[in-house]
Amino acid sequence: MSISARNYKQLLDVTECLSYGLDSAKVRLDLGEALLKLLDADYFASYVWNSEDRKFGEGVSINMDEKNLMEYEQYYQFHDPITHELKKRKRATCVNEVIEQKDLEKTEFYNDFLCHDGLHWGLNLYAYDGRNNIGDIRIWRNKKRQTFDSSSAQLLQMIRPHFINSLRNINHHNSEKLTEDIHQNTPIITASWDSALIAKLFSFTARESEIVRELLRGKKDEEIAKELYIACSTLRTHIRHIYAKTEVHNRTSLCHKVLNKLTGFA
Repeated sequence: MSISARNYKQLLDVTECLSYGLDSAKVRLDLGEALLKLLDADYFASYVWNSEDRKFGEGVSINMDEKNLMEYEQYYQFHDPITHELKKRKRATCVNEVIEQKDLEKTEFYNDFLCHDGLHWGLNLYAYDGRNNIGDIRIWRNKKRQTFDSSSAQLLQMIRPHFINSLRNINHHNSEKLTEDIHQNTPIITASWDSALIAKLFSFTARESEIVRELLRGKKDEEIAKELYIACSTLRTHIRHIYAKTEVHNRTSLCHKVLNKLTGFA
């Protein structure tokens, strides 16, 4: 794919938005502004999938009505014929790849939600850290425009690794900070941090339960790997398995879930 000088400059602007900042909402909003220019689009929204509650939250948007978005979070996301199909794909995808436009226009989701702000042609990207969906990009044009083509999808796909890396770094930073706050401000009965009990409560392997115990103590990856005599890459693989078993996507959620369970056995 050849890229024009204009698009190249705009791509640099997009990646720059993702290279700094630890506030997920602000980073995604700055990204949205840059993407609207790059893709010549009209509307932007971004959510984070909460695997524990099984719904999208932490939404940010550009050129969309806040009241309508509240209704999306409360109702329409549960009656949405496209998003979960798009979420299964780990690449930038035009909405019409999962549903024909004429069929989309027959749905409640289109007529009562999308049409409210004029959303018509869509292009989405869902970011994954391992198996965990950690954020998304939803770009739309109005009905008077042309649909997104394969070039638009390829441009969005180019920023995918930068988007994933940015969200991963933000989550990692926030998880470490909150875990530190938990240990500084929350009295915990550490006798209940028994690795055998942790393993039993969550069906962890012995090694996974040891790692969870050290994560609860606020230790960093390098410290845990050194203490357990394993490589950092091996440790991260174990942590991904731990997330999958507990249906969380970061250390903050993991610590909360495990601590809540353990306090019932303290």
